[in-house]
Amino acid sequence: METKVDYEALRAIADPLPIGLILAGSSGHVLFHNARGAELLGMDAFELLEKGVSDFPERIGLGTDWESLRTGGRSREQFVTSEHGLKLSVTFSRGEVSWFGEACMLILVADVSKQSRLEEFRDGFQREILHRLKGPLTSINTTLGFLRSDACGPLPDAVKEVVALGHAEAQRLHRLVDDLGHLLSLEGPSPEGDLYRENVDLAASVRRALRKAARQAPARDRAFDLDAPEPAPIVLADYDKVGIILAHVLSHAAGQAIGEDPIRVSVAGSGEGMGTVRVAYAGAGIGEEELRRAFVKFHRPAVAGETSDGDSGLGLHVSRGFAQLMGGTLELHASTAREVTLVLRLPLASGWAGFESETGR
Repeated sequence: METKVDYEALRAIADPLPIGLILAGSSGHVLFHNARGAELLGMDAFELLEKGVSDFPERIGLGTDWESLRTGGRSREQFVTSEHGLKLSVTFSRGEVSWFGEACMLILVADVSKQSRLEEFRDGFQREILHRLKGPLTSINTTLGFLRSDACGPLPDAVKEVVALGHAEAQRLHRLVDDLGHLLSLEGPSPEGDLYRENVDLAASVRRALRKAARQAPARDRAFDLDAPEPAPIVLADYDKVGIILAHVLSHAAGQAIGEDPIRVSVAGSGEGMGTVRVAYAGAGIGEEELRRAFVKFHRPAVAGETSDGDSGLGLHVSRGFAQLMGGTLELHASTAREVTLVLRLPLASGWAGFESETGR
């Protein structure tokens, strides 16, 4: 029995919508569209009905992506720029059962140009604020560090305690500002544009990170054992971002480790064309839920049953994002013996002396 559809009744509901709505049959012919749909696609209402969905993909910049979107899955969203300069969100849903009398596609089109401009303004404003905060924070950190060094003479114990507290809080705020800046870079419209790939000596980067960690809490209160081969693996990566990742990994390990055993750091090349840094420490045990949430944005791990106030909850999230951006990975593993290991892998540079022998090339 054929199903009859009252499109006029549907039009009374669909035409006032601020988004475009198009129903297309499995063959591509248009069964129904509202006024906003034709307007956003830059097509005449009769033209859209006559030509079906065969013409508008090119007009809104979908091109060769159209076929994969049309057939690839039950629901897909694509952001495109139309020939009129509008930024559009186009969502495709395919029905597995009969809709409105036959199997068809539901296409929703929304103008997100204003939203995009607001997001760009927001991101630019946030970057500017963070940039302006760095100058004063650096001055405050430098001044408080100078006072703590007794360079101006010994301070009374009560004053020394207050200065030490202020210095620790200023350092924590500085790290938070840095983390937020890294997050904005990672989640920006073109994070790859911030990458500068070069040959990076992985062992030298680890040694540099360890020297910096020795001056900052919580790593300065921890002992580290380093095992690095010669020749050291050379990876193709962004020098600064490798340093950021290592700083976060060492800080996380130092904040989570229990007991007096040193944190073990090892550097190696692998047979998979990757340079590897492993940071292993004795932990209090990590459950499955914590392993799943370790890299979640703003997730702050528990330390001995309490929350670590020095952790912004962004370090591991940003670090994994940077590692993936450079073609690598960052993973967290926990054994039944309560040993916890963070594993960073980055692509080896083809010019590294050990690359050919280990990969068989």
